[in-house]
Amino acid sequence: DDLGRPRKNQNTLNEIKENNIQKYICYKCGTESKSERHTPVFKTELFKGVRNHAPICRKCLQDLYLHFLHNIYDNNSSLSVKRICCMYNLYYNSEILNVVNNTDKDKLLNDYLRTLNLKQYEEHKGKTFDNTIAEEKEFEEITKKMILEKEVSDETKLFFGIGVATDEEYIYLQNQYDDWTSRYECNNKSQEEIFKQICFVQLDIVRARRKGIDTRDLQQAFLKLLDSANIQPKQIATSNDDLSNVFGVRISDWENSAPTPDIDESLQDVDNIGRYIDVFFKGHLCKSMGIKNVFSNLYQKFMKKYTVEKPEYEDDEGNDALFDAIFGADEDDV
Repeated sequence: DDLGRPRKNQNTLNEIKENNIQKYICYKCGTESKSERHTPVFKTELFKGVRNHAPICRKCLQDLYLHFLHNIYDNNSSLSVKRICCMYNLYYNSEILNVVNNTDKDKLLNDYLRTLNLKQYEEHKGKTFDNTIAEEKEFEEITKKMILEKEVSDETKLFFGIGVATDEEYIYLQNQYDDWTSRYECNNKSQEEIFKQICFVQLDIVRARRKGIDTRDLQQAFLKLLDSANIQPKQIATSNDDLSNVFGVRISDWENSAPTPDIDESLQDVDNIGRYIDVFFKGHLCKSMGIKNVFSNLYQKFMKKYTVEKPEYEDDEGNDALFDAIFGADEDDV
């Protein structure tokens, strides 16, 4: 240029600029991209040095999941998702997985990762597969402790059936049965059998989740049993809504379904309220309207002891005039 300084080649500047741009590389297929969406973001310590971008593209991650699903775990989506979580140190929770377990199995991995980031699961934020291992270990320790603290009785085995469960599972069945029957009515054998079947389905769900098996069918069976026992959440809500009825309607319902017994004779009208109503309401009303019946007679009889009568004196006729002046003369005397 005019100052005699060498001018850098424009191609060299473009190369420097391009080399400074962050690139996202997939170690599986070897593709690279400048787009941040090329590779998924997993917020774990494992990928902290590369801004949490996993070294695999989204397509290869999905292909890897499908490989586990169809070729390794015999179409078991739960085990396939858990395997991916183990590989990339991601948090795995079977309960969260069951929330999205009604979707297409081929899309379950993406649905699970998306659900895990929802606000309602913020308590699990920052957890990794290490937390999954710790939680599973804690569950096993609690279960073993329960077995040591409570020996399975012969009555429990006979009630649920001999040989249908392990000692640990018998304890689980008994605890669940006691909990259900303490919260809801259980007065006959048919209700006992329904609650027993509810406990068995709960146990089957626990077994399936331990093995990573899909629990959708078991959950449907569980809801049907709740419906048979009339204790589905929607049924309980409907029952609670009935309380908003008019109080008189509620009394009528109670009387029709479970009428109250006759009151004990010693407790009948202990304050004489009924008598007061007969005398001062019914009796006084009949008297004022000129109706002669048992209530008006009762009123007259009761009021007689409070009525002032005109005295009579044989030797003093002037007392009549004095009495009339004080108390007033009767209409018949005027």
